[in-house]
Amino acid sequence: MLASPAVGPSVPRKVMIWAVVTAGILVAGLVITLVGLRHFEQLAESKKEREAAAGGTNVAVRPAGLAVSAFTLEKGAAENELFAVGTVVNESKRRRSQVALELDLVDAEGKTAQVLRAFRPRLEAGAKWEIKLAVAGDSKPMSVRVASVSEGR
Repeated sequence: MLASPAVGPSVPRKVMIWAVVTAGILVAGLVITLVGLRHFEQLAESKKEREAAAGGTNVAVRPAGLAVSAFTLEKGAAENELFAVGTVVNESKRRRSQVALELDLVDAEGKTAQVLRAFRPRLEAGAKWEIKLAVAGDSKPMSVRVASVSEGR
């Protein structure tokens, strides 16, 4: 008579462990891919907002969590003093680094008469950056346009 076969699982334990590990790795890869996709969708959305802001209207813009007010021209104490005045607010919950702002001063013909730049190394979460930039005396600007707002990495 023949001996009865040993009773045990038809699939070895080692194979089952490796199958579970492989399935875990595949699930982790799927989760990482979905998180990355969401991140890049948000980057694309903020890029569209920055491009729309650079389009040249003098209205409040929101490039990537930075709210920029409309800038105005204000006269100073002296007769020939002129300033571009406005604010940038960090509406995000994280500190921003190397925030740069570029303004176009537009003359009566609609052409850029002068470009003003402002830089702030650090803008804390919720902080308001009040900007007052002097305009050169030889240009005759009629309005101010926000050209760009950017953040260094």
